[in-house]
Amino acid sequence: MRLQSNLGSVQYGGRADLNNGGMLSLAKVVKVYEREQTVDVVLIGSAYMGDNYETSGKISCFQLERYSGFDDKYQSVYGDITPLAPGQTVVIGYIDALKGKPIILGTLPSIDNARKHAPRMNVGGEVFNEREERMTSTRLQDFSYMNASGEFEKGSNTRAFFVGKKEKMSDHREDDFRWDDLTPKNKFSYKTIGVDKELYDYEPFNYLLVTKNRYEDDEKTNYNRFYHDAAKGITRVSRDKEDKLFMMQLDDEDNFEVVSQRDTPKKKRRPDEPVIYEHRTLRRSDDDIVYPKDERNIPSYIDSKKYSKVKIAADGEITVTYREDDCATKVTIGKDGVDVKTTESLNVKSMKSISMIAPSISIVEADPGITVSDIVEEE
Repeated sequence: MRLQSNLGSVQYGGRADLNNGGMLSLAKVVKVYEREQTVDVVLIGSAYMGDNYETSGKISCFQLERYSGFDDKYQSVYGDITPLAPGQTVVIGYIDALKGKPIILGTLPSIDNARKHAPRMNVGGEVFNEREERMTSTRLQDFSYMNASGEFEKGSNTRAFFVGKKEKMSDHREDDFRWDDLTPKNKFSYKTIGVDKELYDYEPFNYLLVTKNRYEDDEKTNYNRFYHDAAKGITRVSRDKEDKLFMMQLDDEDNFEVVSQRDTPKKKRRPDEPVIYEHRTLRRSDDDIVYPKDERNIPSYIDSKKYSKVKIAADGEITVTYREDDCATKVTIGKDGVDVKTTESLNVKSMKSISMIAPSISIVEADPGITVSDIVEEE
């Protein structure tokens, strides 16, 4: 039977046990059905309210969550998930004031022992960790999980993840900690939860972590940045102060660089990096309130004249460069041997003999000599 809203609700004359408007009950959890996300309870001072062996939890009590839902397209449950355990005290309300439609509104500490035994002690053990675990998931099954010991896992639908735990984890390719090792599992397949890649368009996430030493964003602020371009594999860690920059970078061509600039906090742009990036929040509707790009402080081309640089190229060649204004030195070690270029004196000091073995040795007096541009033109 379906009634229109203006016709009111069904009233059960003489059946006060079915007409429970505004009534709440306390109950003890006695059984948990993990796959159905339901529980059986015993009402305190009253009767048993639960399932039977034939229906396996399909008609037992559901728990009310702050935020939850089910997405038909991705066939996934999302929102807050707070597992219950036998012995917990719960508060029960009734949908449409019917005892046949109970719903758990929340949990309470033991009414008898809450004050006597507070604060709760860390009893340790697996039971404790499971009882206190917390988990939140999105429609695409991005999740955040934490147990009672503070160990945590954050997983993305792109299969990127961040884990913090007490035990050692391996990052070796042959036995590394992988996606399948994460805790939140599908209750039927027993695989780490996630959406089938065929159901959505995969795009790798880019990451930027920024910390700083003061609230303001100005020239006096010191920044520490971690940047990762997932598509190109570029990973960069940098620290910049008012007039200094330290940076380590692995680029998309597998070149590794360590750079220390002593005259500017701004890094030189790579050839593939745009001069102006698109700036927006995670909501496209906020575009109108984000600063227009012509109002931003777009830095000019950076040409540092005081820096030290170590570069290990993809083919293994090692280059060490030092520059101080009009003085520059570069040492290259690679398959063609050792090459030294410098605008300054080349001094070799030794307490022992110096041997030079080569088919031929030639010394040519440079005129007018090597310049800084000859050394750093490829920098």
